[in-house]
Amino acid sequence: MRKLISVLIQCSIIAVCCSSHAAVLLDRVVAVVNDDVITWSELRKNIELDAGEQLKGLEGEAREKKISELEKVFLEGLIDLKLQLQQARMNGFDVRDSELDSAVADIKRKYNLTDNDLAKTLEKEGLTMEEYRTQMQEQILLAKIVNYEIRDKILVKDKEIQEYYSANEKEYGTEKKVRIRQLLFAANRDDAGQKTETEAMAEEAIKRIDKGEDFAKVTDMFVEENKASGGDLGYVSFGGLLKEIQDA
Repeated sequence: MRKLISVLIQCSIIAVCCSSHAAVLLDRVVAVVNDDVITWSELRKNIELDAGEQLKGLEGEAREKKISELEKVFLEGLIDLKLQLQQARMNGFDVRDSELDSAVADIKRKYNLTDNDLAKTLEKEGLTMEEYRTQMQEQILLAKIVNYEIRDKILVKDKEIQEYYSANEKEYGTEKKVRIRQLLFAANRDDAGQKTETEAMAEEAIKRIDKGEDFAKVTDMFVEENKASGGDLGYVSFGGLLKEIQDA
C-alpha cells in the first residue's frame, strides 16, 4: 500500500556555512520518509513547540540535554505524521486555498484577532504565518483521512445490528416482546349521543388503518390525548399482555 519506507537517522549534511575560522552546521537530515525529508531544524522546532512545559525554565546544557532526550519520541511522531499525510494524498485528498483561508479566518474570529494580532501571537510561538498555514493545512488533511479511514468504517447499519441481535438473541433474553400501539377513545357511557359519535370515530379510524394509512397520523387525526406519542406504547413482554390482546 505504501512505498518502501527508508528512514535514515542522523545523516546527510544538507548545508554548511563556512568561514575562514570554522564550519557551522546549519541543518541536517534526520529522516527520509519515502519522498519526504525531515530535517533537524524541523524536528527541533517541533520539540520546542510541543514540549514547551517540559523545557520551561531550562537553559544551556540542561535544555539541550532535555531536547536530546525527546528527539526519538518526537521523530517517531513526525514520521507517523508524514506517512499519514502521504496516505491522504494517495487517496486523492487535498486542501484548497479557500479551505485554508476559511480555517485561519475561523481562528481569528474565535479569538477576536486581527491579522497583526495573529502575526504577533505566532511570532511569540516561534512561527511564521507560512509555517502556521502549513500546520493548518496538515491538520485539515489529517481530519479528512481520519474521516475516510475511520469514521466511515465504524458506522453500524441497522441490518448489521439486527443480524448481530439475531445471532446473539440468547444473551439478551429469550422472552418474546411485541410492540404495542393503541387508539384510545373515551366517551361518557351516560351520554348516548357522545357514545354514538365516539364509536363512529373509532370505526372510521379502524377503516383508515386497515387501508394502510400511517397509524401515528390516524392517531393524531382522531385522538388528541395520543398525539405526543402517536399511540406508541413501545415494546412490552408478550406474556404480560391480556389474553384478548395476545389473541389479536
